[in-house]
Order: sequence, then structure tokens, then C-alpha cells
Amino acid sequence: MAGESLSKRRDVLGRYYTSDPVSALLVRAMDVTTAHTVLDLGSGDGALAAQASIRWREACIHTVDIDEQAGCRRLADLGGMTFKHHVGDALDYKLHERIGLKLGSACAAVCNPPYIRPRWQRHFGSILEEAGLSDVLPKLGDAPADLLFIAQVEDLD
Repeated sequence: MAGESLSKRRDVLGRYYTSDPVSALLVRAMDVTTAHTVLDLGSGDGALAAQASIRWREACIHTVDIDEQAGCRRLADLGGMTFKHHVGDALDYKLHERIGLKLGSACAAVCNPPYIRPRWQRHFGSILEEAGLSDVLPKLGDAPADLLFIAQVEDLD
């Protein structure tokens, strides 16, 4: 993997990392003028969250990653912005309770979900149902992580 860019590398959890220029472009393209709470699920190294903090300087940025060593933890040390990092599963049905957010309280959400098909868990059906996405696939158990992340974000913002 020597010489390969970070944005093209995939790890064992199916994560691809978003480069800073791509993160900046994606966050600038969002149709959200004001945000007081921003959520980044599967935040990895924090590139999307960092760009969100530049765009919405007054926002509290919540990052969530299952990896205790995720680079996004460094964002809390930058100062000037309000970052709250949470170690946990972004697809936890009770995520909002575990990170201290009310359902529907996030103004904006960013994420670069892993590109895997996670082992089906019963609560995934509830996440999809509450987001109105339970009928987009012929079989619920075939839901890839990216669809589940979209559904989870929909429930939280």
C-alpha cells in the first residue's frame, strides 16, 4: 500500500477515508445555512467533521466511531469549536440516548459510511422503518451499511 492515497485505502471495517478537499466540497454543497448541532457517524479521521466546524462555526459537532483510536478524537483538542466524540456503534438503535441527543435534534449530518453488508441485527429493521426506508429492498436482511447509516442519520436529524 505504499504510495497509495489515504482516500483510496480500505481497512478491515470497510472504511474508506474522505480526503480534505472532497470533505470541503461535500460540506459546502449542503443546503443548510445554519446548524447548531452536526452529527458525523463513522467519523474516522474527522475530515468531514472538521469541514463542518469551519462552515458552521457555532455548531456543536458530535462525532461517532466504533474505533477507539479513530483520528476524529483529535478534533476536541483543536479548540475554538465544540466537539463531542463518542466511541460506539453508529448503528446502535439507542444511539441518540447514548450520545445525549434528542431524536430530530441534529441540524445537519455528514458521514462516509463503511461499504460492507453488516451482519443483520433485529433493530436494523426498526431503524429503516422509522426513516421510511423499510421497503426499498426486496429483503431487509440485504441492507448494506450505507443505507443503514442514511436511515440512522434521518432518524437523528
